[in-house]
Amino acid sequence: RTGHIGWQAPLVQALAEAERQRPPAARRRLIGDLLRGVTLRTAGRWTTPFYDDIAWMGLALAETRPHGHARARIARILARAYDPAVGALPWRTRSVLYNAPANGPAAMVLAPSRHRALAAQLTEWIAETLDDPDTGLVRDGIEHGAVRPDLWTYNQGVAIGAALALGDRARAAAVLEAVDRWCAADDDLFPAAGGGDGGLFAGILARYLGLAASHLD
Repeated sequence: RTGHIGWQAPLVQALAEAERQRPPAARRRLIGDLLRGVTLRTAGRWTTPFYDDIAWMGLALAETRPHGHARARIARILARAYDPAVGALPWRTRSVLYNAPANGPAAMVLAPSRHRALAAQLTEWIAETLDDPDTGLVRDGIEHGAVRPDLWTYNQGVAIGAALALGDRARAAAVLEAVDRWCAADDDLFPAAGGGDGGLFAGILARYLGLAASHLD
């Protein structure tokens, strides 16, 4: 998955946010160059077999002014991927893993669309299926009906982000408090997740903690 769009999406988001604060022409050109690269890599489809990466790119495109057609297409793809027998989206095509990293960002993409009810269903599924009853933290996912107990920082971040996208302040606060207890046990640091994709995990949590700080008391 080297160079996959799931890695490019957070960069697009960060650049777009920086461009809003300080909009030099060079930064706008950089965003345009990056998006053209993603267009070429995906043959203009803006999609991959991984629903989590598709959702991340949908969120990134929401930060940019053009590409509204691509955002709408991504929302339709995510809505079609919903499996009513499970109540969630799979991690990727032909997968039996249904996890928070796919369903959290998918809910955020779907919340401002005509699929808002589905976004609410996905967040409810995360809370009912993946919340650890002892810690309140969001576990990774389910596979063949069994819960995968891994606790990753980005699982918590997407749960907070999805709750905020739906205006569910109580849910966002509950996950935030669980994260606070979790980090307090480790010198107030985010637990590490290694290299590769893991290098992004804490950044995702930090992003949505920052969003929560502007929405919650």
